[in-house]
Amino acid sequence: MSQPPRATDSTSEVKSDSKQTRAVLAVVSIGTLAVGVWAMLDGNVVTTGSMLVFTLLCVARLRSETVRRLMDDHQIALLVGLSIVVVVGVLAAAP
Repeated sequence: MSQPPRATDSTSEVKSDSKQTRAVLAVVSIGTLAVGVWAMLDGNVVTTGSMLVFTLLCVARLRSETVRRLMDDHQIALLVGLSIVVVVGVLAAAP
């Protein structure tokens, strides 16, 4: 898999995600938080949990170099884990 675009911060030489990637992560985290709150108000605990997993991962990637590096190094494992979270969340939301 190709690595996501990364920008280098000239002051500390710490690699971070590009501005576009950070914007996408912010939108996804806000969207999944909104859906999680809606699911919680609807009484669907499993879907709420799965949406909050996505929110927490987005926020963690935005805030932590260690999480970014971990996610970049283990993309397949992350994809498999998140796929399971999505499937469980969708099945729990189905009538």
